[in-house]
Amino acid sequence: MGSHELSPELQARLKESIGSYEEPQVLLQALRERASWSAEDAARRLHRGGPALEKASDGLLQAGLLVAIDGRVAEERKFLYRPASPALAELSERLAEALDRDPLQVLDLTSAF
Repeated sequence: MGSHELSPELQARLKESIGSYEEPQVLLQALRERASWSAEDAARRLHRGGPALEKASDGLLQAGLLVAIDGRVAEERKFLYRPASPALAELSERLAEALDRDPLQVLDLTSAF
């Protein structure tokens, strides 16, 4: 395996936890900021459409990588990076490293989901 290839273990864990092309981008933003944010905030920062990022945020919430805070309705909801387990925290860190090293490989892998 080359130095830029994702390990088979990380690929399998990504397939289990990441469900869309936008999710790694949203997760990386949440991991780096460590402050609460809305899907609209993410759309501005990532220059992507709000509905796709709302769906990505919901997917990460379901995967146990984010928690929802504030807002009683979806439009007011804010999210915070808070992995539900040490294994998910490790996955996030490894994903961030892989995205920094070779973002196209990660995004190509997730676009196949």
